[in-house]
Amino acid sequence: MKMYPFQKYLLSLLIFCLCWGSMVHAAESVVGANSTLGLSPSAVSAGAGDAVLAMPGSALTLGLSPVGMLDRKSHGLGLSHTEHLDGTRLDAISGIFALDSFTRLGALVMRYGADGIPYIKEGEPLPVDDEWNTLSIADYVLSIAVARKLPLKLEAALALHFLYRELDQVGAGFRGDAMLRFRPVDRWFLGAKLEGWTSSRTYWASGYEEYSPAELYWATGYRQSVPYLYGEVSLGYQSPGTISPGNRSFSVADSWLSDTSLTSKSDLGGGRPWEAPLTWLGEGSLGAELRFDWGGAVRLGLQSAKDFDSWSVGGGFKVLRWISIDYSFARQPRFSGIHRVSMEFEPWANKKLPPPPSATTPPPPQPVEPVPAPEIAEEPAGKTWEE
Repeated sequence: MKMYPFQKYLLSLLIFCLCWGSMVHAAESVVGANSTLGLSPSAVSAGAGDAVLAMPGSALTLGLSPVGMLDRKSHGLGLSHTEHLDGTRLDAISGIFALDSFTRLGALVMRYGADGIPYIKEGEPLPVDDEWNTLSIADYVLSIAVARKLPLKLEAALALHFLYRELDQVGAGFRGDAMLRFRPVDRWFLGAKLEGWTSSRTYWASGYEEYSPAELYWATGYRQSVPYLYGEVSLGYQSPGTISPGNRSFSVADSWLSDTSLTSKSDLGGGRPWEAPLTWLGEGSLGAELRFDWGGAVRLGLQSAKDFDSWSVGGGFKVLRWISIDYSFARQPRFSGIHRVSMEFEPWANKKLPPPPSATTPPPPQPVEPVPAPEIAEEPAGKTWEE
């Protein structure tokens, strides 16, 4: 059935209202679910202060910044290992598929958990010679994203995340994200991400349910070629959450340990931009990257712009022009630092992509057959033209 433009707009509005209604319901229920979906497996963005929305995208950032897939010129594969807080580990594998020069499709699989945790079964005596029973707990995440370039210098993306949990009981979760980026010039952009436009919900085997409200993030990025350094500099800023009340402070645990009298939203970093604008801006992430023409890169960032103890550093290099190896270290004020190692493969980086189906391309020129010269009848011998 053919749909007229106004019908498409009405359908889009209906879908938006349904999603917004579910989001409002989630905001009024309970907060604190699906936090694993906020972990970044990429050493590239982690080295730049975790400003993942503001820095160039990669295969490993498609879960947090789906529109960043458009920064990649071709198909790509990513692998990552992270030594996280207190013995936990984060492992990920991802892939980007370039459907045409305007469209990207990506998938990401992550496991975040801990192994070898000792425990005692109910009724058993204390073990002898450290022969403890051990168990593992983990979250498994599957993210699917699609991104496309639009008219008016816009770039849009949608991402769906599925979560499976194996803790003391089994659980499952789901969340949808939407992202839009405006690039008036090639080297500068302004982006926004609505996290949880479908609401963020987790179910447990016991019947207990958790909800997280939707959240809105802003980001801006700028890049500039630096010929005298033989490379390109990228700078970015990513805001904290905008619309939902709650903690936004990177060092809130440090605040509670040092002064338990802190109770206001401003003290806990929970101020939204209209409540505490300076505090809100200071809780954003800053990142910088210098990428050299020969393939190397160095990165520096602040996970919280107002907290210099939240610094992160990183670097990487290319092998065979299509394999990138990156490392990052992110400092935590009260916990051990986070080490990340990631690899990305782009063997098709120099392959020319087909144009999008809607693009009109002129037909190839057809070969022109030579026109034979006209035959001139020969005159009989011995006669001239006057005769």
